[in-house]
Amino acid sequence: MGDLAHQAQKTIATSMAAACLIFLASSPAWAADFAGKDISGVDYSGQDLSGKDFTGVIAKNTNFHNCNLQDSKFSKANLVKADLSGADVRGANFVGATLDESNFKDVQGQKAIFSNTILDIGVLENIDLTSAIWPSKLRIMICDMDELKGTNPVTGVESRDTLFLYGLHAVQLERLDVVCKDRFLACQCCPWNTRGVLCAVNSLDYD
Repeated sequence: MGDLAHQAQKTIATSMAAACLIFLASSPAWAADFAGKDISGVDYSGQDLSGKDFTGVIAKNTNFHNCNLQDSKFSKANLVKADLSGADVRGANFVGATLDESNFKDVQGQKAIFSNTILDIGVLENIDLTSAIWPSKLRIMICDMDELKGTNPVTGVESRDTLFLYGLHAVQLERLDVVCKDRFLACQCCPWNTRGVLCAVNSLDYD
């Protein structure tokens, strides 16, 4: 009986260990690599997924609310209607990602990298884009987006103010009294505009 009891205990322990490994392998926080996988509709809210590789992932309607996604790679990912509200995406790479109707409300996006699909984001309210990178030719169009508004609850900065804290030339900083030409009226979101001053941005002619 002693041998049978010992064998039974060993079998139970082995089964429990296997079940534990299966659980950990399927747990979002323990997943080492998401690249190319379909994780549509999965709830990762509140998870620490910093530095993870989501390259080419299909993440439609996926919940990343309040996730730590610092330095994660989302290049060429499908994030249609994904919820990244409250997430920390500092330094994350979204180049080539499909961002249609995605939610970036309250996001910390400092030094994140975007391509032209940043224009497809559905909600940008309260986002902090300080030192974020995107194609410079999009600056005016981004500035014109009604979705861009509010104050980031973590950093306390105005979302529109963060846009022009990156890439301004010294000559532009020295010519704050320059009135924007008609085709550049979208520069109203420049941080200095709150002081009643229109600033020159991008390719404004100084003649």
